[in-house]
Amino acid sequence: RGNKLNVFGIIALSIHVLHSFTNGFASILMSRMAMDLDLSSMNLSMFYTVSALVWALLAGGFAIAGTLQKQAPRLRWTAISSLVVSGLGLLSIISTFIASLSAPLFF
Repeated sequence: RGNKLNVFGIIALSIHVLHSFTNGFASILMSRMAMDLDLSSMNLSMFYTVSALVWALLAGGFAIAGTLQKQAPRLRWTAISSLVVSGLGLLSIISTFIASLSAPLFF
C-alpha cells in the first residue's frame, strides 16, 4: 500500500490558483459593482480587502490541515507552499490596512 495523497494541500494550492485567476477580473467586477450598486471607492476597497482576506484564510486553513496531516506525505509540498503563500498574503493585507489607516498622517 502506497503513501496517501495530501488532498488538503492540493485544495489549498488550488484555492490560491483560483484566487490568482479571479484577481485578474477584480477590476471589472469592482467597476460593475460601483455602477450597479452605487458604491463608494471606500466600500469597494473594503469589499476587495475582505474578499482577499477570506481567500487567504480559507487556503491557509486547508494548508495547515495538509501540513499537519502526517499520514499523507505525497505532494505534501503543496500544503507547505500554500501555507507560505497564505502567510505572505495575510502579511500583505495587514500591512496595506495599517498603511491605509496611517496615510492621513502624511498629508
